[in-house]
Amino acid sequence: MAVEGNGDLPVPNLQTMEELCQPCLNGRGGPIPPIAIQLKNEITNFRQRPDESLFEAWERYKLLIDRCPNHNMLRVTQMDTFYNGLTLRHHDTINAAAGGTL
Repeated sequence: MAVEGNGDLPVPNLQTMEELCQPCLNGRGGPIPPIAIQLKNEITNFRQRPDESLFEAWERYKLLIDRCPNHNMLRVTQMDTFYNGLTLRHHDTINAAAGGTL
């Protein structure tokens, strides 16, 4: 990038910067559609319902993951999000099954 006369780098055109950033937002070009943002938020904000069994919570969480295939979450992050969204009672169940605290 060329330096302007006063030694400062040129200020990029905002429209140009937006155009440059667009392909980076979802990896396919263009902005991320609002539905994808909503689906990813549902995954990251997952909470087990009070009347929901561990199995039902897991099935619902898997459906959320399946509905948003481009969530870009590592498996460990998915598991952590699920575990942290469970009730304390089910934390204890999983900890006991795993032989210790997760």
